Amino acid sequence: MITRNQCFGARLLILVVTLTTALACRESGPKVTVGLPKQNSHFAAGDTIHFVADLNSDVDPGIVPLSEWRWVSDIDGDLGRYPRIDIPNLSVGEHLITVSIHHKLGLSRGRVTVFVDSNAPGR
Repeated sequence: MITRNQCFGARLLILVVTLTTALACRESGPKVTVGLPKQNSHFAAGDTIHFVADLNSDVDPGIVPLSEWRWVSDIDGDLGRYPRIDIPNLSVGEHLITVSIHHKLGLSRGRVTVFVDSNAPGR
């Protein structure tokens, strides 16, 4: 005989297994690795910052046109497209930079935080 609590437990177990499987599948797709700059790097205002990312996957994401790459700063907005970009004029502050790539399997993202420090003395 199955009691009400056992039925609830079985449903909960199925929900947990389903959710865990869905999350594992979502995380097994193409991953973006930001190679440059390194996490939490500091730069002086006016420095040119080189951004480089790779798309890595055991599953073929198809041909990804270079124009499908997009770099965005949470402070300065759109920075450019392509896997490699050089930015000479990020604003002073802490930037969360997100690179996103559209491919046949969906969308992959990578993030890196960089700091642009003021050149002015006493700041």
